[in-house]
Amino acid sequence: MTDIIVSVSGIKKRFGKMQALDGVEISIPSGVSGIIGPNGAGKTTLLRVLLGLIRADEGRASVLGLDSEMQSLEIRRRIGVLHERPIYPRFLTPLEYLKMISDLYWEHREPIELLKLVDLDKACDRKIKDLSAGMHQRLGIAQSLVGYPEIVFLDEPTSNLDVTGRNAVLQLIMDLYNNTGTSFVISSHILSELERICHNLVFIDGGKVIESGRLVEIFKKYASDRWRVLTSDSEVLYRLITSLSGFENIGITGVNTISFSNKGDINTIRHEIESIAKEHEIDVYDVSRSTSLEEVFKEVSRNESE
Repeated sequence: MTDIIVSVSGIKKRFGKMQALDGVEISIPSGVSGIIGPNGAGKTTLLRVLLGLIRADEGRASVLGLDSEMQSLEIRRRIGVLHERPIYPRFLTPLEYLKMISDLYWEHREPIELLKLVDLDKACDRKIKDLSAGMHQRLGIAQSLVGYPEIVFLDEPTSNLDVTGRNAVLQLIMDLYNNTGTSFVISSHILSELERICHNLVFIDGGKVIESGRLVEIFKKYASDRWRVLTSDSEVLYRLITSLSGFENIGITGVNTISFSNKGDINTIRHEIESIAKEHEIDVYDVSRSTSLEEVFKEVSRNESE
């Protein structure tokens, strides 16, 4: 996973008074990569520039070594795409629909093979209008794989799905990468999902890339000194911890959780927290390293703003 499949240099894009992208610089290697950030961060705009659907005001972007503006047709021949809100012909069946799409390609996978690949073959003769939301996403992924793509771009692939549907789609992406070697570039604001499946990450906020790289390296850089406490009273314990030496960037992250930065070892940190909590009759259920991608994103954003 060392080949660079996406390269962006100095991309800027404005819509009226809104600066959607502001000097974006990234290199994405092969594998499963996530472009993450809050809604309105510029993720979808960046994907549209990469696909040649809109022109950047400044800068250059390439996919598979091809210029996104000048060679967008060739790029689209070699990739697959699932947009955030795909629309399907409701009265066709999945099999009929994929047969129609496959006719657009010189070389293509067989529709029934695709349906088996995404575990939708048992619903191949049902009307698309009768499929569940999760099945619609599976159909979209099947469509994106029709032409043997080298990369598949997925924009918010788990939006509007329940927990079961999200897990199924994420597992499908992992299986497809492992079984076919196809690279995926996934745009999402649901950080906990990308944490499970991505090799590489791009953090984007306010139209700017604030961090990028291998997931394991980003965690090593930003999460090694982050800790999480599960407690019976997060608000009181939060106020108590602010008086302790070595505890920084303290925050209440949930009804029963707080997080903070501390360069000490686990035994010392646990002892300090449990001691002060006991004095005030607060229960501490767990003290552990905070390794969630949400915490990492907060840390990256905090560093960017300083």
